[in-house]
Amino acid sequence: MSNIYSSIHIDSSISAGASSRRSFSQEPENGSPKATGGSGQAIAIAAILFTTIVWGISFISTKTLLTAGLTPVQIAFARFVIACAILGGLYAGYISRQRGVMGRIPYNTGSMNNSIRVVIGGILGIPVYFILENTGLRFTSASTASLITGAAPVINALAVVVLLRARILGLQWTGIVMSCLGVYVVAQADLGASLSGRAMLGNLLVFLSACSWVAYTIINKPLLDHYDGLTLNTYQNLVGTLFLLPIALHDGMPIATWGSEVWFNILYLGAVCSALGYILYLFALKHLGATVVTSFLNLVPFFGVLGGTVILGERLSWMKAVGGILAIAGVYLVSVNHCHEMIRYRGHALTCDNKMMGSKERRQNPKWLRP
Repeated sequence: MSNIYSSIHIDSSISAGASSRRSFSQEPENGSPKATGGSGQAIAIAAILFTTIVWGISFISTKTLLTAGLTPVQIAFARFVIACAILGGLYAGYISRQRGVMGRIPYNTGSMNNSIRVVIGGILGIPVYFILENTGLRFTSASTASLITGAAPVINALAVVVLLRARILGLQWTGIVMSCLGVYVVAQADLGASLSGRAMLGNLLVFLSACSWVAYTIINKPLLDHYDGLTLNTYQNLVGTLFLLPIALHDGMPIATWGSEVWFNILYLGAVCSALGYILYLFALKHLGATVVTSFLNLVPFFGVLGGTVILGERLSWMKAVGGILAIAGVYLVSVNHCHEMIRYRGHALTCDNKMMGSKERRQNPKWLRP
């Protein structure tokens, strides 16, 4: 899965607006889409649709690289060296422009505690997540991995309930049950097709990778008050890549022996999925808003399954198809209904962008419930 897809899709289910409040694109504070003409909106829709396709196909690229003999660490390290170079260049240009306008670097990094969070988030979100996911893809199919990872917003919703004592209402609980059932059906379908049970091991590793990204999401939420989206992603990409460096050196990086197919897929993952996809996502978020963008992101597992079936020739059984439909529908209910239903956290109402509002603010903002 794309690094950016993971971070943004899960954030969108509970804190889509928060993750974009101080983004590189500077979406309006209230989480609503920026007013735009018909042509601008059409371009934004095309951008997010293209992004969902390339993020879905990322599972196929990773599986292809594993089949070519690369290790999970080699894939992750090569991918994020490229992503860091591109995002680092964008960040340097951004800082230069902001310094020219404001006369200083625009954002305060906050306390040492925030710096520690950046490091921990970078480790959980890149080396831990991608080593688990890439290793899982060794043993399971790309289509199954995309469906399991696509259910991560449901894990995030449950984590918020358990860890933050939030209370979710309405159809979201239905979505959680549907998604969990769908993932179970998908996993059972793979188990039935695997005589050795290796597919179940792969499914478990992919599930653990989704859990690691949920932890990353929760750790990152307070950082959004101190860093914009581009800055935070650049810092954490750098931390994760540096953490991968000694492991990659231990595994070896025989880049001279890599053929054109290997380089094509590595460049696709690093430049298109992790860098271009992030830019296009922020553009779409700015013009369409979190609710619409989240709806499109639910198509990523669909494109992952479609790509696995068409490109890799993976078998799509009726059992996996039914489980996939249940999982995707459940994620849709969890992520989209968040923006239309009230979530309560320790007695406070949360808006779609996860800003706490007291009773006085709610009286002054009768339409607070809408994104």
